[in-house]
Amino acid sequence: MRNLLCRISAVFIAILLIFDAGIMVNAETLVPIGDEKAKAPEIVAHGAMLYSCDLEKPVYSKNADKRYYPYSMTKLMTAYLTVKNADLDKVVTVSADAENDIENGTTMYLWEGEKISVEELLYGMLMVSANDAAYALGEATAGSMKAFVEMMNEQAREWGCSNTHFTNSVGLKDADHYTTANDLLIIVQHVFADETIRKILTTEKHTVPATNMSSERKLKNYVLEMNKKNPGVLGGKSGTWDDDDAGFALMYEKDSLSAILILLKSGRESRVDDARKMFRYAHKVTPGFEVKQGDELSETWVKHGEKTRVATELAETVRAYPKENEASAVTTETLFDELEAPLAKGDIIGTYAVYANGEKVAESDVLAAENVAEGWFPSYIYISNLASCIILAGILLIIILLLCYNHRVAKKDEYRGKH
Repeated sequence: MRNLLCRISAVFIAILLIFDAGIMVNAETLVPIGDEKAKAPEIVAHGAMLYSCDLEKPVYSKNADKRYYPYSMTKLMTAYLTVKNADLDKVVTVSADAENDIENGTTMYLWEGEKISVEELLYGMLMVSANDAAYALGEATAGSMKAFVEMMNEQAREWGCSNTHFTNSVGLKDADHYTTANDLLIIVQHVFADETIRKILTTEKHTVPATNMSSERKLKNYVLEMNKKNPGVLGGKSGTWDDDDAGFALMYEKDSLSAILILLKSGRESRVDDARKMFRYAHKVTPGFEVKQGDELSETWVKHGEKTRVATELAETVRAYPKENEASAVTTETLFDELEAPLAKGDIIGTYAVYANGEKVAESDVLAAENVAEGWFPSYIYISNLASCIILAGILLIIILLLCYNHRVAKKDEYRGKH
């Protein structure tokens, strides 16, 4: 009987400890988002392309193969050919044509005979759309504007841009200088992938050092200045002829969604509103998955707590956009700190990462979803206060049962001795 009681008590304590530990609940749920049939907004731009970098395909197009003037977005091709064919440290002597040929356009005020590096000319051309810098770079890269234009058209053909033709490195209006939203998308995909150009396009402010003919020049990024109310715009290039004929080629990244937007023949002001509408639409139309802020995650252990585990929740909404829109392509990883009570609700206790197609695309803090006070001494070995009380009560009950059993056995022995 004693052995039986001991075995029962051991099983009871083991079951209790298992119950106290429980099963580590993973309440995380990947919720599908994005509706590929979402209604597109009305925009002023005559030609447009919205390309999902995550899905590697367009999610919107408008007159994608119709020809329009690219204007200063031409300078993206100029930048690409310069970076690929000229030394950034090369010092350029500005020609009379570079100073004087471009009238009534944006400029960084170069002077004939001024000596300035290729890199600084790139900053001027891409940040403030300096026409004089674009002309100087064309000459410096190919030796003449005619030779540089031939390079531009050859590169466009090599990329498969069948509806694009250039006549200058600047973007001046010309009947034979044109592109399409589809072709310009192809061009900017190559250009934006270049680290040197991307760095310049995403730079907010830059100082051009003093030269032999000028004091230092302070530059501000024209595109970023225009898009201050469009959070997520990393940079890009504008193209403008007049108030009713302007465009954008923009890089965008927000909430794990990456996109490229092409706008042609919009307005000087309306293109900013067009961009805002299109990026909002990108979040509606691009299919993906999310785990929302406040959603429950895996419970985790707490040392020296009145409870052995703490419920957890996500601090921020995280999203993933796998290429094939399959949930199996999305994986998550939760890393918890070594926790010891006391804990307060809202304490940061770990990190949560989301991967799409093997690449990390989002990360958030993990928060304690409840308070956990300090526990009694057994909590140092992860036994909760409740479990301690039950174990103690169980032990007392077993002792009482053993005492009763012993008393009963003694009574029987005494009875047998008398008879």
